[in-house]
Amino acid sequence: MIDTQDDVRRMLADGVDRLLEREYGFEQRDAMRKAMATGQGLDKSVLWPRLEELGIFMLAADKDAVQDPASLGHMSVVAEAMGRGLAIEPALPAMLGARLAALAGTAGVLADGQLAVVAPSILHGRESGFGAEAMDGGWRLSGQEDVWLGGDAAQILLLSARDMQGVPHLFAMPADQPGVTCTPYQLFDGRGAANVALNSVETNPAYLVAQGEALADAFERIELEASLLNACDAVGAMRGANALTLEQLQTRHQFGRPIGAFQALQHRMVDMSLVLELADALVAQAMVAACNGPDAGGWRLACGALVRTALSSRQIAEETVQMHGGMGLTEEYPAAHYFARLTSFELLYPAEEWTERFARLAPLDKAA
Repeated sequence: MIDTQDDVRRMLADGVDRLLEREYGFEQRDAMRKAMATGQGLDKSVLWPRLEELGIFMLAADKDAVQDPASLGHMSVVAEAMGRGLAIEPALPAMLGARLAALAGTAGVLADGQLAVVAPSILHGRESGFGAEAMDGGWRLSGQEDVWLGGDAAQILLLSARDMQGVPHLFAMPADQPGVTCTPYQLFDGRGAANVALNSVETNPAYLVAQGEALADAFERIELEASLLNACDAVGAMRGANALTLEQLQTRHQFGRPIGAFQALQHRMVDMSLVLELADALVAQAMVAACNGPDAGGWRLACGALVRTALSSRQIAEETVQMHGGMGLTEEYPAAHYFARLTSFELLYPAEEWTERFARLAPLDKAA
């Protein structure tokens, strides 16, 4: 994804890849997915402590690192590895939560080891579903937002709410606060999520971590970074799906020879490789631009990268299943899970939506 010549980035990529390959096999991951489906919740004793040892959450939460353009590249390495390894742990939501707290200048609001996730309205640039009413000694919050990625395991909910005057506020709400209802469930690809509702939740002043129009800059930046980091996850999943499909073409035999010897399948495999590299290149270019902040030019690149990634995800997901035949749809084989991961990305970041957003942006000569 991002140039891995940087020593820190290369070591981080190697560390995450080795961790996923050696200690997070498909069978173990699938057992965790099935346990979550029965309501047992995410088992954070398997992969989470090792991710903490690698320092990926501290990297996102470091207020000095937020100002370092290289830090976003480091996070992209982790996101791509998690997608390639089909990891269902909410590492990316946790990094984004720590990142937003650091961008808002309030990284200290999160205690060590706390998993904080960001409201989907912030991550997708939508109007908040929550409202805030000032009261003596605190605030009263009400509203609901759905599809909080990682919300099923979250301890802190980072949410935005406007008061009666329309001023935005950022709250760090404990998930177990009275009046907070988190309804957990699994996404199509096995990752956890939750719908969150606040019913006249009374908070103390400590839960308010930032306020004012200055938050708009932090929200726009985390939206841009979140979209591109999720695209990195999809690029990793596409890379894993392509490798699995190539192995299938080389090992499965029909008519006395590997099916990869048939020219039609060779051409389709080449097409899969081309659309992957195209998405990878566009996301990498958008990542470089995003390091300088969410200006109009950066958003144009991001929109183009997300459209291409969504289209590539669909093509590779469909081809992966088709070239595996019936086994490509079984839960016991990784192909179906790559299909689910890539389909989830396309649903969260549909190409049509980002094409329309691209069209609304100023032309390049005006954005420059």
